[in-house]
Amino acid sequence: MPAGGPTTDTSVRPRGLSKTSTWRFGWTLPRALAYDNRGAAYHNLGQHERAIEDYDRAIEFDPTLVTAFANRESAYQFLGEHQLAINDFDMAILIYPDFGTVYSNRGAAYASLEQHQQAIENYDKSVALDPGLAQAYNNHGGAYFNLGQYQRAIDDFARAILLVPDYVSAYSNRGFAYSQLGLTAKSDADRAKACSLDDQQF
Repeated sequence: MPAGGPTTDTSVRPRGLSKTSTWRFGWTLPRALAYDNRGAAYHNLGQHERAIEDYDRAIEFDPTLVTAFANRESAYQFLGEHQLAINDFDMAILIYPDFGTVYSNRGAAYASLEQHQQAIENYDKSVALDPGLAQAYNNHGGAYFNLGQYQRAIDDFARAILLVPDYVSAYSNRGFAYSQLGLTAKSDADRAKACSLDDQQF
């Protein structure tokens, strides 16, 4: 369990074929998808540099393949290249502006750069597009925590837990927020719950 404060959920895995991708035909799309899929395989093996090379090739073959941009930004995030990730989020949003998860992930990239207000704006957009996205509420709470707005953070963590009752990070994060308000019993209860869920999942 983390010891110093709330964690942002950036455990984004590569995605499958996007809705926009299915609208196009021709020889470029299968090649683009092949590189995108192989990049996802490398990504899942932790070989992020090799994954990025394949995502680059996928984008060369199809510059509108939103999953390639979204997957490449995920690899950049794992490498700590947050600004490059934001650039890819921007492209993904231009191609597919109603993709709520992309806004949440771009918010996480801004949070990694300690640009918390920009992060909040992206999380707001994310939950407006996808009100059931628990990750966005959890990360939204983390941004408010980092701005010292602990009750607003608690409200967001609670919403994430309501959506996903076994959300370990949300319980842990809410425990940290309660501790900042001196609510020791609630803090201890949430941290204990997070530890219990963590043990069950692993």
